Amino acid sequence: MEALDSPDRKILYELDIDSRQTDSAIAKKLNMDETEVSSRIKELVDSGVILGFNPIINVYKLGYSPYRLSVRLKDISRKERFELFEVLNSREDIGWLVSCRGRWDLSAVVWAKDTHEFQEFLSEFLQEYGKHVEKKKVAVVHRLYVYSRACLLGDEAAQTAKKSEIISEGKPIELSEEDWSLLRLLAINSRMDTQALARILKKPPSKIDSLLNSLMKEEVLHGFRLSPNYSLLGIKYHKVYLRLSGQTKASRKKLLDHIRKNPYVVYIDEAFGGGDVELEFQVNKEETFLKQLAEIREKFGNLIRDQEVVTFQQEYKFQFLPPRPSNQ
Repeated sequence: MEALDSPDRKILYELDIDSRQTDSAIAKKLNMDETEVSSRIKELVDSGVILGFNPIINVYKLGYSPYRLSVRLKDISRKERFELFEVLNSREDIGWLVSCRGRWDLSAVVWAKDTHEFQEFLSEFLQEYGKHVEKKKVAVVHRLYVYSRACLLGDEAAQTAKKSEIISEGKPIELSEEDWSLLRLLAINSRMDTQALARILKKPPSKIDSLLNSLMKEEVLHGFRLSPNYSLLGIKYHKVYLRLSGQTKASRKKLLDHIRKNPYVVYIDEAFGGGDVELEFQVNKEETFLKQLAEIREKFGNLIRDQEVVTFQQEYKFQFLPPRPSNQ
């Protein structure tokens, strides 16, 4: 495909900050004609640059925790590998699935209410595919930082982009049937306007607005973003596991504060069983990633004991909505 121009990139970034904002709102921010913005968004969707629009849902408020399963495969044919990813992709309790290069071949986020429920999933998985598992690692993410993808603007423009930050954590709350129905529709297309949502749910638009406002106030909904086609956009996606030595509360905070300002970091995980600090970079050029990583190591070399880098090759699934718990 042809290289995207600056207006396309700016539109992508605006949609990643808030995919529910109207075409007219985007046009006003970017000093563009609304008709042109609408036409460009349609072309970005039709060409496959935009794969979809997703809500950012706080799964902790739904009574779930993200269990990350990383797997190194062995003795598996191309057909068997394809079938494995197809099966995992079809499961409701898997919210994210990627193929990897590095220490792991696949990484998946499994929604589970507790360790017992996750163990049931893991036992079932190993019973079916254990002969292809060389090694595995499980981590439980207890806090997730989500950032806008400044790389959509291009690596140079990203350096001065204003970042949005979302911190996902919290205790479960009870949701109504109306809440769950709305979340399911938003999970399909978070850009669906209020009128369309009202028609499908057979509710007045004012009720939809009220439900949305309530879900945002309760921090069940954090926001709305797009799902980009990393391959078409040429975006490189890396996860870095940092292991620290001699850390104090103050030194860890200083490191996190520094990383949170990095324009190329899109996620930071705090997890039991993972790295001491885990961060995910999205860049357009490999040298940008290497430069950013080297800068962090140079600044905090006395704190960082070692690092591990895993490259995400293909994102098969990105779905922030887990199944509705049986007790709701």
